[in-house]
Amino acid sequence: GIDLLEFAASKNMLAAQKMLVNIYKDGLLSQDKNAKKVKQWEDIIKKDIFVLISILVFTLILSYLMAIAYARKFTNPILDLVNFLEKVELTDSLNKRTKTEEDNEYGKLYDEINRMLERIESSHKILKIAAVTFETQNGITITDKDQKILLVNKAFSKITGYTSDEVVGLTPK
Repeated sequence: GIDLLEFAASKNMLAAQKMLVNIYKDGLLSQDKNAKKVKQWEDIIKKDIFVLISILVFTLILSYLMAIAYARKFTNPILDLVNFLEKVELTDSLNKRTKTEEDNEYGKLYDEINRMLERIESSHKILKIAAVTFETQNGITITDKDQKILLVNKAFSKITGYTSDEVVGLTPK
């Protein structure tokens, strides 16, 4: 800014004029410097537009490739598991197990699926044995804890003459 005391103390008018001219020039120069800075940025952008666009395109391509890689890493193990379970459901083959090389949450999920399939397979074997046993020539009734009949086999109906519908819900007493 202008030092007014210095200006007022100046006895020489010529010196005061020179001071004003210098202040004015300094102002123009500083404005000119800012204009040069703006012009320099514009020149840099114009000159390097190809490089800037190349960097932008490279960044977009890299982002896309990373998204694909991470999608494969996280999505493929789940899709493989779903496909395996669909095959198990369609073929009713509970004795098959899924395998994975994953040593993370996916590996734990695969292991748990295998344990679940083992339990289901074991239950199916027990049910098959129970079904065969239930169809013997001896009369069998299955009751709940209160001795109400839940189920009878065909031999029971032949021996007693009562159908399943007639005795379910009753007690054998």
